[in-house]
Amino acid sequence: MSYGAAMTQHFTGYPTEAMPLLAEIGSGDRDRFRALRDEYNTQILDPTRDLVRDLAGPLQQISPGINAVPAVNGSISPINNDARFHAVPPYKDYVLLRFWEGEDKANSPMLFLRIAPDGIGFGAGWRFAGNDVERYRRAVTGPAGDGLAEILAGLTGRVHGEVIGDQLKRVPAGHASDHRHAALLRRKQLGVTWTEHVPKSFHTARFGPWCARRLTIAGDLHRWLRDNVR
Repeated sequence: MSYGAAMTQHFTGYPTEAMPLLAEIGSGDRDRFRALRDEYNTQILDPTRDLVRDLAGPLQQISPGINAVPAVNGSISPINNDARFHAVPPYKDYVLLRFWEGEDKANSPMLFLRIAPDGIGFGAGWRFAGNDVERYRRAVTGPAGDGLAEILAGLTGRVHGEVIGDQLKRVPAGHASDHRHAALLRRKQLGVTWTEHVPKSFHTARFGPWCARRLTIAGDLHRWLRDNVR
């Protein structure tokens, strides 16, 4: 599927200074970020807002209910790290975009895009909460379980991706330890991620369609989670 003509054209590319600036922000302190704030806004945040606007159309082709909100704390994760629970640097050295489907962004199937000097990351998944885990396990043990296994095998094989998410050491009670989807039943969260080299199109409008094509690869997993766990 070609997205070049179908996408809106707000995004024109990241400037050449964007990646070095991200690396500098990630290695600096709060005073350094204050000094770089205007550069961050113009060279990273503003183009990122435009990228989100352009990705909205292709994402809704994956699923009409996907949210693409071109704002910080919308689809754009804040550049500052949350240091309340972990010892982390004050600021990220990457841009994280999250496109979710559901009323609760924190508890919904989601597509991810991560922009960093060491590569462009993609992913899809869900951090299950409450009764989500039980709904997920019922789906895995039902007719949809084989479909999920096929999706994961096809996706990880195509992009050399990694299945991620917290998991139990054993199959949960009530399920046979030798179930053909035992590995999936142990999952408390489920996602697939992969990283690609920063393309030459990063500094051009072509970067938007390049990202859209790769997010679409994860569309089958997103739709499975939407249809079977929601």
